[in-house]
Amino acid sequence: MCGFAGVFARSGSVDPELLRRMAQVIAHRGPDDSGSVYFARESGSHSHNPSEAPPFPADVALAFRRLKIIDLSPAGAQPMSNADGSLWVVFNGEIYNYIELRAELEAEGWRFRSRSDTEVLLAMFERHGVDAFKRLNGMFAAAFFDKRTNQLTLVRDRIGIKPLYYADTGADFVFGSEIKALMQHPGVQRGIDRRSLAEYLTFHFPLRNRTIFQGVSLLEPGCYATLEGGALSVHRYWSLSYHSGATPDRQDAVAELRVILRGALARQVRSDVPIGTYLSGGMDTGSISALAAPMISPFHSFTCGFETRGMSGLEGFFDERRDAATLADRLGMVHHEEEVRPEDLERLMPEVMWHLEDPRVGVSHQIYKLAHMVRQNVIVILSGTGGDELFAGYGWRYEPVHGLSDMGAFQKRFYDVWARIRTDEQRSELLSDSVAGDLQGWTPRTSFAEELAPFADEAPLHRALAFEMRNFLHGVLLVDDKLTMAHSIESRVPLLDNEVVEFVNHLPAEWKYDGAGTKIILREALRGILPDEVIDRRKQGFTPPESTWMRVNSRRWIESVLLSDQSLERGLFKPDAVRRIVGEHMDGTSNHRFLLWSLLSLEFTQRSFLDGAAPMRPAHHMGPLPAETAA
Repeated sequence: MCGFAGVFARSGSVDPELLRRMAQVIAHRGPDDSGSVYFARESGSHSHNPSEAPPFPADVALAFRRLKIIDLSPAGAQPMSNADGSLWVVFNGEIYNYIELRAELEAEGWRFRSRSDTEVLLAMFERHGVDAFKRLNGMFAAAFFDKRTNQLTLVRDRIGIKPLYYADTGADFVFGSEIKALMQHPGVQRGIDRRSLAEYLTFHFPLRNRTIFQGVSLLEPGCYATLEGGALSVHRYWSLSYHSGATPDRQDAVAELRVILRGALARQVRSDVPIGTYLSGGMDTGSISALAAPMISPFHSFTCGFETRGMSGLEGFFDERRDAATLADRLGMVHHEEEVRPEDLERLMPEVMWHLEDPRVGVSHQIYKLAHMVRQNVIVILSGTGGDELFAGYGWRYEPVHGLSDMGAFQKRFYDVWARIRTDEQRSELLSDSVAGDLQGWTPRTSFAEELAPFADEAPLHRALAFEMRNFLHGVLLVDDKLTMAHSIESRVPLLDNEVVEFVNHLPAEWKYDGAGTKIILREALRGILPDEVIDRRKQGFTPPESTWMRVNSRRWIESVLLSDQSLERGLFKPDAVRRIVGEHMDGTSNHRFLLWSLLSLEFTQRSFLDGAAPMRPAHHMGPLPAETAA
C-alpha cells in the first residue's frame, strides 16, 4: 500500500535532503501523498511535515509515500501519531483484521480519528507493545518511534509479504521499503555479497536475511527489531510450525478448510479502491477468483500469455489464455489479457532490475508487464502466490525425499533438488578465483543445513515445505511486491492469510502430498467450487518460453550484454565459463535459461546500483507511472 524510509543517527544529525531523496526514489510505491517527521532525542522535540528543514537538528527521521487503499481521506495520512504525539508510525501493507481489533479497542475505551488500519496498528502497539504483533493478521512492514523511550521498533509480517531492509553505517542506521532508498546514504556499502552470490547461483535466491548487496539486510519474516542507540536487537514473535497432536477427521477438515478460505477472502477484499485478481488456468488463482466473485462487482481478472505456436516440449503448454478466459466467462468476470513478446526481455530487463534491486527466483519481466495493464483498471490485485508452498504443489521436488526420515540423507538429497542453477562443481567452474578465495571454507551447503536444522523432527514433506516457505516463497513474495508496486499496485495473497496458514500447516503431511498426488486436501475442498477440469489440470508455472526466445530472438542482445568487456571484467566470473554457458545455450547443447536470466539480472543490477556514484534509474518503456502523473 505504501513505502517508507528512515534514519536513526547515533551521532550528528539527519540531513533533510537525504531523507527527501530516500522518499523520492520510492515514490512509485506511494504516488498519492507524502509526509515526514523529524525528532530530537535529547530535547524530545519533533517536527511534522516541515516545508524545508526542521527548526532544530534532528537525529531521527521518518519519511512516507502513500498509496491510498483504506480511508482515502487526509485522516489516514502518515507518518501518524497517537493522541499526544508521543508515538509515531510509518506502515506499509494491510492489517486484514483491523475492524475486529478496532472493535476490541473501542470496547476498552479507545477513540479513533480515522477509519484506517494504520491507526488501529498504532493503537495496538500503544496498548500491547510488541505483543501486539502476534495478534495481527495481515501483510505489513512498519517502523515505530517512541519519543518517551527514544526507541525505534521495526516489524515485518509472519511470512515476509512486505519487505523491510536495513543497513548500519556506524554513525547512522538506515531502513526502508526498498534498497534504493538506503543507497541514497553515502555511507551504505556498495558491493556484491559473495555468500549471497554463491547462494543465488545455487538455489536462485539468497537464504534468510541476506541480500545480494554487502551490508544490506532484510528483517526476517516473523521478527521485530529494536534500536535505542547501540546495536540492533532482533527478536522473533512468530515461528513456522507443523502438524502435531491428534489427527482430525478428514471430511471435517475439508469442510473447515472451505470455511477458512471464504473467511480469508472476505477479509482480504476489504478496500476503498477497485480490486481485481490474477487468473491463470490453474487451481490457486482459480480458487481465489471463484470464492471472491460473489463478494465483488464488477470483478476484473487478468491473465498474461505468450505466443507458443511452433514451440516444442513443455514450452508448448506455457500459454494459458484460453483456459483463463473460459473460467473467467464461467465466473462472470470482466476479463483482460496481456501478451508478452520475445522483444520484451531486451526492452524491459533494465527497468525490471531497477525495481527488483535484489535478484531472486525466476524469470519475472512478464509480471512487470502484466502489472502495467492491471494498473489501468484496478489498484488492488489478488494473487495465488503461496498455494504451492503451503499445500505442496511441486511433486517433483518432494518425490526424491518422500518418506526419507534420516536427516543426513534428507539434507543431501534435498540439496541436490535445490541446486537448480549450478551444482557445487558447476558453480566452482563459473566463479572467479577471487570470489572463490573469499568463500574459502564456506559453501551454500552450510547455510542450507542451518535452514533445515530447526525442522529436523518434522515429517520429511514438512521439512521441504519449511525450506520453501522461508526461502523460495520469500523470494517470490519480494518479486511480486517490487514489480507490482513499481506500477503503484497493491498485491494481496489470500492463501497466506494467518488462519489459512495455521490450519493447513497443522494438517498431516500425507493430506498434502502422498508420493503421487499434490495439493490433495485443497483439491478436495475445491470440488464443487471449481470445475473438475481446472482442479485436475496439469501444473503450469507462470513463465514465458524463454529458452527458445533467448536462443532465437534475443541471442545478439544477450551476447552483447554478457560477453561485453564491461560484464566480463567485473571479476565475479571466469570469462571463459560465461562464454561457454552462452554458447551452449545458443547452439542448443544445453538449456541455460534460468542461468542466463540470473547472469543478466546480476549485470543490470550492477549497472543500476554499483557502476555510478549513485543509483541510476534506466529508461522507462511502459508509459508514465502513477507517481509521475500525480501532482
